[in-house]
Amino acid sequence: MAVRRSTVLAALAPSVLAASGLVACGDEAETSSSTTTSVALTQEEAIAAWVQAQGSGRYLGVCPSDFDATFPLDGVCSVALSTTAERSVQGLGPPFSEVTAFLLLEGGDGGWTVADTFVAPGPYDLTGAPDWLPDQPAGG
Repeated sequence: MAVRRSTVLAALAPSVLAASGLVACGDEAETSSSTTTSVALTQEEAIAAWVQAQGSGRYLGVCPSDFDATFPLDGVCSVALSTTAERSVQGLGPPFSEVTAFLLLEGGDGGWTVADTFVAPGPYDLTGAPDWLPDQPAGG
């Protein structure tokens, strides 16, 4: 299975990217690279691989739905915004904060891959959002 990753759009303010541990790669540039693996990835594993490939930050897993003082704060967590058998839209951001990036995952018998990404220009600002992004994203 080939894992494709797209670089994040550089629309988010550097301070928000730094706070979330996500890095923008160029001015609205989008590239992709391929890595071959024989393991079918779960959604969480695909997200963790994408976060690691960005070169900064750490994926902490699914964001807790309620405050949990034991949940680590040194990375990003995800919240499912929309999920079907073949596609999942995940919001990514610091724990107990706003979503700062969105991932479109595509899955099948071979596992899940990150097919596309979107970084919001600012909190609650979905200017330029792709059509796969739900209208009302939840907080992280």
